[in-house]
Amino acid sequence: MNKCSACPRGGLDLINDDRVVRSLDALFRNDRAAMLTAIVLHGSKTFDVDLSELHNDPTTVTFTGRYQNACGEKVQGIPTLLITNGFNKDHRPDLKQLL
Repeated sequence: MNKCSACPRGGLDLINDDRVVRSLDALFRNDRAAMLTAIVLHGSKTFDVDLSELHNDPTTVTFTGRYQNACGEKVQGIPTLLITNGFNKDHRPDLKQLL
């Protein structure tokens, strides 16, 4: 983190529980897919990355255990993630996947 005369500890004194929680709440409420797209486009323009050929890695993400709160219900009007049994590329019907 850059130091400046106004932030003698490099700005670490500006980080507190309230700011972290507000930031996480804002991240949850926003369109994460659009944000990721904006980050990728900005990075590709900034670093002159050629996007004429892209590789999409459809890696299977599997979960073990109980995820009682990952049931797809709406929180603050926004649907949450759903982790449930399904059919993944690993052919492991006993494991859960993210929908």
